[in-house]
Amino acid sequence: GWREILEILYSPEEAALAARFPLKPTPLAELARRLRKREAELRPRLEAMCDKGIVMDIVSRSTGEVKYFLAPPVVGFFEFSMMRAGGPIPRDRMAAALDAYTRGDATFAREAFGGKTALGRALVHESALNESVTSDVLGWERATEIVSEARACAVSTCYCRHKAQHVGRACDTPQETCLSLGAGAEFVVRRGFGRVAEKPEALDILAAARERGLVQIGDNVVNRPTFICNCCGCCCEFLAGIHTYKLSAVNPSGFVASLDVDRCAGCGRCARACPIAAITTVPRRIAGQRKTGLVANVDAVLCIGCGVCVDACKKDSMRMTRRATRPDVPK
Repeated sequence: GWREILEILYSPEEAALAARFPLKPTPLAELARRLRKREAELRPRLEAMCDKGIVMDIVSRSTGEVKYFLAPPVVGFFEFSMMRAGGPIPRDRMAAALDAYTRGDATFAREAFGGKTALGRALVHESALNESVTSDVLGWERATEIVSEARACAVSTCYCRHKAQHVGRACDTPQETCLSLGAGAEFVVRRGFGRVAEKPEALDILAAARERGLVQIGDNVVNRPTFICNCCGCCCEFLAGIHTYKLSAVNPSGFVASLDVDRCAGCGRCARACPIAAITTVPRRIAGQRKTGLVANVDAVLCIGCGVCVDACKKDSMRMTRRATRPDVPK
């Protein structure tokens, strides 16, 4: 489990350094004093750890000063370990260790997703919104605006789907779909975990993901989010936290799916499209018909407001409506 993951990622010397790291981003000179190393000796070690994604660096645009800090497990070195095809990490071994730890039982899910504040938040499909609510959508609720306002964008291989491929559970969804933003994008490109995505390409990635029925999950903050993932229900760790381990793993969007019963044909397209099984079809008696019909039923408590069901519906019976109480999103 976790020991295997750490043994793959860290040499004993790197683990000794990491154990003494401060929690906040720290300049090299201060780190050298704290760790009792010469700067000339410490710098190449930190650079190697950054290349593996176990340490992250922030480069000031104005002064060029570099600060280093330990990458968290999620979102952090778990994802970086599987975000590129090459590099020093043995992918098959790492994927097997990660899968055993994250999917072997509920321990990881409870630790990562069982807290009061979720790590990610659902971003409603803008294509699922009708004109009556579009004007009410705030900029930080729109994936397209988040990308358009980011100072930099990068695209990487999806950690979840890449891991699933190595353990024999790959789905048919493209893997190069994960967007990093701002300082996170600059780190990803600088260290080779992804490539630059200019704004038009990043927006195209979002549009293609919506067409494929993927859930768009962003950093659960209002200001300067660092990622938007395009997630499938089969591979995504966030969504598995909901449908497998019954945790509130994702902060829902400010919207919830609702049904126009008179338009619903009971075809089940919305239920099959929902990545967390928040929609079922239930029997409904229809006047003048001998056979019992079916109608969709939305679990409004479980629904994360992603809008996938609306895009899947061919009868225009699903709607996204504002929640009575909007979820609290940290600044």
